[in-house]
Amino acid sequence: MGAACAIGIGGLLAAVALAVTLLHLGDFDLGGINGGQFAVMLAGGLIGGIFLRFAVDKFNRLLERFPQLETAAFVVADWVGVKLLVLTLSH
Repeated sequence: MGAACAIGIGGLLAAVALAVTLLHLGDFDLGGINGGQFAVMLAGGLIGGIFLRFAVDKFNRLLERFPQLETAAFVVADWVGVKLLVLTLSH
């Protein structure tokens, strides 16, 4: 279940990273973000939650068959995190 939770949190963080790069969309602001950004974050969270609800059992079975996939997933997630950090610090 821990790997599935990490996938869900990663998806939500990716939606947030995508949303903050969008142009100003929507007619309202909410918590320092505009309506378009909020819609992308909300949709990413909802889609990720629904996806995980139905896919978590298949992911667990796949990880039981191929435990090296967990390590590969963490390596990819770390690589993306480092790229986002470098991009953020370069601004």
